Amino acid sequence: MSGDAAVLLKENESKNAEISKLNNQLKKTNGELQARNSEVDQLNRKLQAAESENKKLKTGGKSGKAAKPANLTVNSTPVRRSVQPSGTATPRSQYATQTSAAPLGKTQARSLTLKQLKDMIADMYNQKVKFDKKCEDNRLPRETMEQFMYTFLN
Repeated sequence: MSGDAAVLLKENESKNAEISKLNNQLKKTNGELQARNSEVDQLNRKLQAAESENKKLKTGGKSGKAAKPANLTVNSTPVRRSVQPSGTATPRSQYATQTSAAPLGKTQARSLTLKQLKDMIADMYNQKVKFDKKCEDNRLPRETMEQFMYTFLN
């Protein structure tokens, strides 16, 4: 009987070693699973933030109304200016009309032709795309169009 007991004892020790190995693998797998769950939670938070930002952009900001440019009027009389070759940037000073300097703190309405207004909007969108690319390259958050417009128009 002592021979059988020794064999059983040896088998029991090998089974215990196997169980110990499996427990170690299970601990390692659980650690990896927790790390992955943490990554998924972080990505879900980023997704929610992006969806919120997307919703704000679609509605035009926090108020739910589309943002309107203030103090811009469209004038049907064209303004003479030099013609630039296509592909060159339009200077922002082109959009300014001749007005007397307003005192600090007061706003003066600018009269723009329809062409000037369309050129200004197209230039603004192009500059926004460039700025977004620059932010992406530097791993910075993008500005909303409303935030960018304040920067662009100042």
